[in-house]
Amino acid sequence: FPLSCNAMAGSSDKIFVGGLPRNCSDEVFSTYFGQFGNITDVVVMKDRETGESRGFGFVTYDSPETVDKVIARAADHKIHDKWVDVKRATPK
Repeated sequence: FPLSCNAMAGSSDKIFVGGLPRNCSDEVFSTYFGQFGNITDVVVMKDRETGESRGFGFVTYDSPETVDKVIARAADHKIHDKWVDVKRATPK
């Protein structure tokens, strides 16, 4: 079978997730997105002062195909009954 190449244009193994509920923990975040594939890294961005979620985070999967699956269902993603915005993360 063909090997996937991470250098392909538009391919990324990382997603950006916005609109997270304030009370969303790393565990809830990783459990939700873990159902789509094998996660290699999860980060919920936190406020330095308060330690509260800043409302967004990143999930890195072990393959761009998993990202494609997650992005394809972008309209369905909810955490704590709140719709979250999922986009392909683009390297800066």
